[in-house]
Amino acid sequence: LIKKLEEDISLGSPTDARRREEFGSRSDVDGTGESSFLQVVISQRDRFKNRILTLEGELHKVNEKLNIYDMERQSLRQDNIKLYEKINYLQSYAFNAKPKVKNNLDQLEKGKHEDPIEAKYKQMYEESVNPFVAFNRKEKYRRYTNLNPAEKVVLKGSRFFLSNKYARMFLFIYSCALHFLVFMTLYKIANYGSACAR
Repeated sequence: LIKKLEEDISLGSPTDARRREEFGSRSDVDGTGESSFLQVVISQRDRFKNRILTLEGELHKVNEKLNIYDMERQSLRQDNIKLYEKINYLQSYAFNAKPKVKNNLDQLEKGKHEDPIEAKYKQMYEESVNPFVAFNRKEKYRRYTNLNPAEKVVLKGSRFFLSNKYARMFLFIYSCALHFLVFMTLYKIANYGSACAR
């Protein structure tokens, strides 16, 4: 693109120099030089417009794919939770049909070798079924929406500083530096006041 622009400008400049030599008239040369430069700028603008249009089309396609993948991910997550629910039901049905001694052995073995994927979906399933978790989320959201903007800023700031190790370290160092500054200022004022009294 840069090479093309330089070629367009270099093609325009030798003709301008020849015309200046041939005609010697500054007004004619300036008019044609401006028109050739204008054509170069217009061609560059058109190339940029076409490139922008193609990039916007590609961006739109990528955004559509991203939305489709996000919807698929959400549906797969819901399907996995439903599958876990069915597996849990079938295991409880099989659990009730087996003798008690064998069930205890199965529970011991199951506790030792629990699948991490199964544990993940078990937790998701229990959270989706648990009415207390849903109520708790609704209450937190309701209380958060009732806060005024200043309280929301304080809440978000405190969550940030408490959840990040480096932010906590920065806050600790900053508060120590402020205390040191205040103590040194008070010390200087006290010494200056006692020096003036003498």
